[in-house]
Amino acid sequence: MSPLERVQNYVTQVYRRMRWLVLGHGVAVIAAVALGATLGLVVLTNWVGFSSKSLLAARVALGLVLAVAVWLGLAGPLRRLTRRRAVEFLERRVPALEERLL
Repeated sequence: MSPLERVQNYVTQVYRRMRWLVLGHGVAVIAAVALGATLGLVVLTNWVGFSSKSLLAARVALGLVLAVAVWLGLAGPLRRLTRRRAVEFLERRVPALEERLL
């Protein structure tokens, strides 16, 4: 394996690790938002007596909140993560590379 192939494999490994990190953070954000929104909406729905309108409104609100959480916590960060950003991350972490990867 040539040195160039080894560097490319290393960058690919770093990129994969960064994707898993973003996925893990995104899932954690979505779970936390889902729990918080569910608890808050249950309290509000309980306060109005679990009427059919309040249940419908709570379901719609929970769906919208979860959609926004998925976009902001998972889809957006995954779209921004590129191999170039992984290389820039490596350059910042290892100054001895002196921007040779870019």
